[in-house]
Amino acid sequence: MDEKKDLKTPVDPEISDPVTENTQPLAEEAEVTADDAAAEKDYSLDNFDDNNDTAEVPEEADGTVTESVNDEASQPVEEEAAPKRKKPIIQTTIIISLIIVVIAVVAALVVKVFFDKEITGTWHYVREVQVAGEGATSDEAESTIGIDYYFDFGNDGSVKSTIGTITSKGTYSVSQNDDGQPIVTIDVYDVPTTYFLNGEYNYELKGNIFTGKTLVLSKEAADNTGQTQTRTYEMKSEAYKAPELESEGEFVKNDDLIGKWTYSTGEYKLAYEFNDDGTAKYLEQATSINPYTYTPVNIDITMNGIYNVKDDTATITYFYIKQADKVVQFKREGDILYVNDPSLPLGFLPFTKEGAAPASADEIPAQAQQGQQQAQQPAQQQQATEQATQQAANAQ
Repeated sequence: MDEKKDLKTPVDPEISDPVTENTQPLAEEAEVTADDAAAEKDYSLDNFDDNNDTAEVPEEADGTVTESVNDEASQPVEEEAAPKRKKPIIQTTIIISLIIVVIAVVAALVVKVFFDKEITGTWHYVREVQVAGEGATSDEAESTIGIDYYFDFGNDGSVKSTIGTITSKGTYSVSQNDDGQPIVTIDVYDVPTTYFLNGEYNYELKGNIFTGKTLVLSKEAADNTGQTQTRTYEMKSEAYKAPELESEGEFVKNDDLIGKWTYSTGEYKLAYEFNDDGTAKYLEQATSINPYTYTPVNIDITMNGIYNVKDDTATITYFYIKQADKVVQFKREGDILYVNDPSLPLGFLPFTKEGAAPASADEIPAQAQQGQQQAQQPAQQQQATEQATQQAANAQ
């Protein structure tokens, strides 16, 4: 009994503040209380239920009770359940918008693949023509060959006609006839002496991008006997394939030619472009008269090829129905390149290098000035023809 009394903490009767009664650390108080409870437990079967109870807390003097940390720890802590988050309205809106966009894209693809009626794109047509064999006389039979035409219809109403490495530029428009059928009007000077595709055509698109698309042009026209027949041209949707050009000998660069050279009289423009990689380009723009319809036609031709130089002669190799050469003579004086094309009876014409000032009349030799005057004659003849046509119309 005396040992148990010693374990109790005496209480000073003069202390009135209950806060000072528990000045010892809680950890020490909890340890002492737990040891006392363990010492007093009886683990017999008779007292099994009593031993499972919480250990008694000794009473303090004057009726004061010391609280145990175990009592505080045994108090249940209530946690508030987190509220369920609702899916934001903006997220649902985004999902719906994405679904609508996907449906619109799929619908547009279906229309493009199966129901597209636009003729824009590149179309390949093989035209069969009769040509005389090399060395054949006019009385000998002609052979038939196929010429590859590529027609490129742009979104801006422009059309390009390419044969071999020669490209001509023109215009086209799409409308409907009186029966509501789609028609296309083509105006292009495809290559010299041929206007076979100019005019108005009914057109139809067949197939799709998976099976292959076909553009069918047709129109009523008179044959050589005067009888009306339906002419039909079927073109396949195919990319342009440039023919391979073979050069004679190894390319030798000439610095006097490198660059872009232009000659212009206002309504008549010629240009040469010689590159240091051996490629060349010839441009011709003018206004002429269609010999079949006697109507004005704009000529805009670009010839692509390769070139080589020997002495004062440049040979441009290009491809039309077969490989051919365009030979020109040249001589350079400063920023002026005098070029003589034997196929044009114009003599030496002064070509100015791109970015330089045009040559003045004093700088152009007399022979070149004569060539300039001859070059201006087609434009002058065209102007006179237009004036005569206008006068005839006014007289009526």
